[in-house]
Amino acid sequence: NPAVRDSNFVQMLVLKRMMECYDVLYDEDKMIEVTLQLRKKAHACGDKAFEAMTYFMSGKWHHRNGQKDIGYNACLEAVEAMQASDYPFKHVELRVFYQELLRMYARDGRYDDALRMSKLQETEAIQPSPALIRNARDRGLREVYALRASVLARAGRMAEADKAYAAWQKTTSANVIDDMNIFDYLQLSHHYDEALDVITNYRDFLQTHGDTISFRMLSVLNREAMLLMDMGDYEQASNSGRRVGELA
Repeated sequence: NPAVRDSNFVQMLVLKRMMECYDVLYDEDKMIEVTLQLRKKAHACGDKAFEAMTYFMSGKWHHRNGQKDIGYNACLEAVEAMQASDYPFKHVELRVFYQELLRMYARDGRYDDALRMSKLQETEAIQPSPALIRNARDRGLREVYALRASVLARAGRMAEADKAYAAWQKTTSANVIDDMNIFDYLQLSHHYDEALDVITNYRDFLQTHGDTISFRMLSVLNREAMLLMDMGDYEQASNSGRRVGELA
């Protein structure tokens, strides 16, 4: 259909999806290449929302590679640009932005900042979403509460984490990938059997889809080994640890 093929919006949306996929797969070279393609296209079209997405991705890249102040500044500027845009999926995109900032702050031990992002993420999750996104509110809130519970647990605020976990349990849109967000809470609160189910389901999902030698599988096996050690199952923990060594 030429109307679709020649649409600048569709072309930018495809580049955005590619950029996000390469980021998830930790393929930095291709992620950077597509990010720059999208930025050039968005700039030519005068589309500030898609430009903001590329600057947010660049901010994530800088943070991941140790240039943390540059990373945070780029991401926060991208948030402001997205807030001012008329992008039809603006609230969905802002929810993702706040989620990623939460993860960045949490990795740096900046838990108060991470929890501030969690509140903003929740605000966006309850905004009306386009009809084509099924169960958007429930899915969004499930992600909010899972991440909040895990951040609070890592911060040592277990009573508050338990409340976030209780809210998470009331949501229904379970997803093998997204439910990994609750793993840290489950491990730190000694819900070991539930934590093992979550990580086993995710590992099996990766295995089924042929994603067996990636950074994602390496990370899952490492977390599985640490969980099994906490559970006192040292033989199985050593098996997971051995596979971590082989992949590394």
